[in-house]
Amino acid sequence: MRSVDDRRTLTSGVAAVAPRLVFPDVVARRTFLDGAWWPRSHDPVVEVSDLVVALDACQLPISRIMLNPSGWDTHPRRIGVAGRTVRLGWFATLDAELLIATTSEDKRVDLFMVSPDASSASADLAMEMASSGPDALTGGYPTALLGIALHFTVAACIVAVCLAASRWIRGPST
Repeated sequence: MRSVDDRRTLTSGVAAVAPRLVFPDVVARRTFLDGAWWPRSHDPVVEVSDLVVALDACQLPISRIMLNPSGWDTHPRRIGVAGRTVRLGWFATLDAELLIATTSEDKRVDLFMVSPDASSASADLAMEMASSGPDALTGGYPTALLGIALHFTVAACIVAVCLAASRWIRGPST
């Protein structure tokens, strides 16, 4: 049986702050990630509210979000944002560095999620790589992958492998 807290819709009492969110300059039809997000804290009500407002501005009206519960202070099932309720699902089987959001039209948005505790240098590099698509392995990135692997878990390695595979399948740039 669900508790009253499970049915309550929480809203953020903190003034909205632009989230640290990046998307590729050119959106490809097939991508492994749609972008990256670096929350400032471990409070999902505040952070996810700001993210939803930013995605709204990108014409992505999010209605549902799936997250891994590790790394978050609380695990609310609903938050009120911009006059609507956004449902949150907490899945321990989902990689901690992946956020999956869906719109009311069932468009899926996959974001690489950088830990709020990450250093600026590591987070900036991870966000740049996650939003660069298949060309992320040019310009010295392979060396940087070693540094990223030390700071992040499986998701960072998956990003690197997917980008490398995409580049290998596609062939070298012309």
